[in-house]
Amino acid sequence: MEKIMSPISDTLDLATRAKAALNYFIQNPDPEAGFQPYFIANLEADPPYLEHSEWDFGDVSSRFVEAIAYIRLMSGDYSGQEAEAGLKEFMLSFLDPSDGLLYRPQSPYGPYQLASSGGRAGAYIWDQGRALYALLTWYLTEGEEKVLKKAERMIDGLDKIAVRKGDACYFPTEAYLGNGKWLDHPLMWVPDGQPIDPLVRYFQLTGDRKALDLARKLARSVLTRKPLTFGPDGEMLRDAHNTHFHSRTAALVGLLRLGIAIGDEALIDFVEKAYKWARAQGSSFGWMPEQLRTPKWSETCSITDMINLAVLLAEIGKSEYWEDVERFTRNCLVESQILSQEMLPRPWRKVPEKVPGSRSYDRVAERVVGGFVGSVFPNDRYFQADWHDGFGISGCCSPSGTKGLYLAWSHIVTHHPDGIYINLMLNANTPWVEVHSFLPYQGRINIQIKKASKMYVRVPSWVPKKAVEVKRNGRRQDLIFQGVYLVQQGLKRGDKIEVTYPVRSHKLIEKVAGEEYFLQWRGYTLVGIEPSGKRMPLYQREEMNQTKVPLRPNGSPEPASENFHLW
Repeated sequence: MEKIMSPISDTLDLATRAKAALNYFIQNPDPEAGFQPYFIANLEADPPYLEHSEWDFGDVSSRFVEAIAYIRLMSGDYSGQEAEAGLKEFMLSFLDPSDGLLYRPQSPYGPYQLASSGGRAGAYIWDQGRALYALLTWYLTEGEEKVLKKAERMIDGLDKIAVRKGDACYFPTEAYLGNGKWLDHPLMWVPDGQPIDPLVRYFQLTGDRKALDLARKLARSVLTRKPLTFGPDGEMLRDAHNTHFHSRTAALVGLLRLGIAIGDEALIDFVEKAYKWARAQGSSFGWMPEQLRTPKWSETCSITDMINLAVLLAEIGKSEYWEDVERFTRNCLVESQILSQEMLPRPWRKVPEKVPGSRSYDRVAERVVGGFVGSVFPNDRYFQADWHDGFGISGCCSPSGTKGLYLAWSHIVTHHPDGIYINLMLNANTPWVEVHSFLPYQGRINIQIKKASKMYVRVPSWVPKKAVEVKRNGRRQDLIFQGVYLVQQGLKRGDKIEVTYPVRSHKLIEKVAGEEYFLQWRGYTLVGIEPSGKRMPLYQREEMNQTKVPLRPNGSPEPASENFHLW
């Protein structure tokens, strides 16, 4: 590895965060159960435990496979391959070769385990969407054609069970039971919206218009099926059964990718309005609610969806949304990750085991490090909800949080025909440039040129253009801007670029989840919040509210391959 700048700034590094997350994914699964993952981690229970759930089979196993692929790409760490292989086989074992769909097995977990005609719990539409993400990410990172064929088979299966109605199609309920029968249960998870995003990505990869046609028809159902999920201005509508934020933002991700793929400006505009409405229900620092009914606690899955939406909007030229990506990532997303056992609560409560044999009590604290908590209050990692209070690391939010890290990391630097774009002020090592950020301490980034002749560096919105200074190999350069991007041309390998500007430090009051908070910002980083959390307070970052930059020896991760931009 080429050593180019030493020492370097010891600031937020998403590749390092991803490497830390790998511990959770390779330690969590149960080898005695064919590497079935555990959905629940209850760290307050005495003793702490991991526990299986009905979500293990399709949703969680698929998310784990997807997340590990991102970690490998970001960090270059290939440890834990036995667990990864076991997770892949576990997920694939539930694919029915007759129709390509993933069926949950009968199990003692959860309230919806009704038997299908084959003695199974059914093919949940949510699970199909998650499995498609896993299969496509697996194919994109490893190139296995057999995996792409399984995705094709699943799409054929979804196409066959979807019910046509005019120019739309829909899934009658949450789960298909086989032989034309569906689970009799009210809609909770916006099933028509879940497969749209991977369907469009499959079309982009293969040109298969059947996948695109299915995505378009499902999108029409999401927008018109009653009870309506969204209002005319993108607002999320509430009903008695569906108040889940993440299932709606996940549908919006699919709608937006579809709109971009087919050039539907009206659909893009609608999703942008919906995004702004959703953002207003959360916060400027990335806290996003789990439920619309009782929006007091967050869900990490919701944060990642909002990062995904902001990335897609920014990529089509709406560069103001890079600011959201940066704020959400630097704050609520990374604050939700558990980096050490010291961040865990003290076990204190007795919790009866509902399903004998469903728990593991072995080395639980060690195994959950690197994972993400499922929910937080705006100022506290300990939360109280109408269904549970306390602290939990979940099998959906940990992989989703990891995906959030990946989505931000893969867009710090992007390669376009007209040059290299640096969109986020975060550390990155790519084949084209290596970036070292000094934020939040100083408004400064150092860039080492490897393979780029023209570069665009986004300047934060709070910085007046005249306050920016750029040096190339120590010599000041003229300021040339294209929109919010500072332009540097005629670059050569080995050039060292330094961009500096003032860091804004300010306080403001923001209402989040119905409560007012005093926020102390330094650049994009929330360095303090009042009132402080009572049990496990967040944003205890006084050390970041200074100008002295912590340094570390140069040890940047190996450069990512050129094909790291998957989604």
